[in-house]
Amino acid sequence: MMHCHAGSVNPPASAAQKGKAPYRVSYEKSIDLVLAASREYFNSSASLTDSCMDLARCCLQLVSDRPPAIQAELDLIQAVGCLEEFGVKILPLQVRLCSDRVGLIKDCVCQSPACYKQAAKLLGLAELLRVAGEDPEERRGQVLILLVEQALRFHDYKAASVHCQELMAAGEVGGHSALCSSPLCRQERSVLKSTGLVGQPVTLRS
Repeated sequence: MMHCHAGSVNPPASAAQKGKAPYRVSYEKSIDLVLAASREYFNSSASLTDSCMDLARCCLQLVSDRPPAIQAELDLIQAVGCLEEFGVKILPLQVRLCSDRVGLIKDCVCQSPACYKQAAKLLGLAELLRVAGEDPEERRGQVLILLVEQALRFHDYKAASVHCQELMAAGEVGGHSALCSSPLCRQERSVLKSTGLVGQPVTLRS
């Protein structure tokens, strides 16, 4: 199996022996071709176990140094698997086309209500999906707020407190108003305070 990398590629021996100048494909063009083929297979897949998904992965593995575009495709494949583990039934193509990636995290919470206890796994999925683009603080804030709200729905005040403290430790996170401004948090705020688990609201940069 031929692998592509940023370095130069030696011409085939047969071409050199015949004295013909070999046709060279630039590294950038190679990446484009690999991405196009991989995306075609990915988009045709019905699930992670579809044979087309294996072909998509094989295409990407032809590139050994994994530039950002290649890594993003590999992460998307991994994200499809994580979504399936959380019980989210969605076609790979729908995952790719979804512009509201945090909505996919919400789907995980809906399908697996107790997943607020799996913060690390959900945060990892959010990273694979590039929730909030390349802003890791915003991404973490969005996911933790979902986990706080879900923990409160289960009256799991200890878990809610832990996630609130994580938000406070992270400081300001762009794109959010005060965490406790949501109706659910207003309803439970007095209970949280009475337990001594949360002593102050979490304010995030708007």
